[in-house]
Amino acid sequence: MYVTGLEALLLRQNETRGVTRKLSKRVSCLLASDDKKRQQLFLLMKQLYKLRCDIVHGETASTVQIEDALDYVRWFLYAVVKRLVTGPENFASIDEIAERIDRKAGSTRRYVID
Repeated sequence: MYVTGLEALLLRQNETRGVTRKLSKRVSCLLASDDKKRQQLFLLMKQLYKLRCDIVHGETASTVQIEDALDYVRWFLYAVVKRLVTGPENFASIDEIAERIDRKAGSTRRYVID
């Protein structure tokens, strides 16, 4: 449910390829102001999304893994919503959110978006 919220806020309707990378990039660029923190959030979100995909596609995970992942994803969703609501930007649509974050990501160090 929390990941679905992030997808709804940060992915365009037609974006079906590279979802893990795009979602991880957008979360990290929206929430972190420096490259080191951005890279950490990018890698964490990527791991969380992989765990989500594994579970959805029938893999098993421990209760501890799931509880830890839920804590992180819940925080990501809360932080993203808070940033979108209280941040200095005024976004008119999901497409605009994605476009502006992607533009910002394009100006950051390369390892963050690979």
